[in-house]
Amino acid sequence: MHAGRLLARLTYLISYPKSVDMPNLLIVGQSGNGKTSLIHELMRQYPRDDNINGDTATIPIVYCEAPPSPDLGGFYNEILDSIGLPPHRGRVEARRYNVWKRSRNFEP
Repeated sequence: MHAGRLLARLTYLISYPKSVDMPNLLIVGQSGNGKTSLIHELMRQYPRDDNINGDTATIPIVYCEAPPSPDLGGFYNEILDSIGLPPHRGRVEARRYNVWKRSRNFEP
C-alpha cells in the first residue's frame, strides 16, 4: 500500500464512529521503509490535547514500540508510558487491567 493510501486509511480509522467493534490496521514492513515516519506525520495532524483544566486528555493516537522480546507485561507498560502514565509492576493480568482501566479516562 502506498504511503498516501495508507495515510488516507489511517485518517479514516481515526474518524470512524466510536463502536464496540472498532476496525484496526496492522502495518508491517521492512526496516527503513517509512512506517514510523508515517505515524509521526499522523500524530502531527492529530496531536494529543492534555486538557490541563479538565479531567481527561484527548489522545487520538497512541504510539508505542513493542519490547525487543515477547513480553506482554513490558508491552502494557509501553502503552502506559505512551499515554503519560507510570508503569505497573504487578502480574500481566493486573497490567492489562491497568491499561484498560486507565485508558477509560481518555477520550479517543
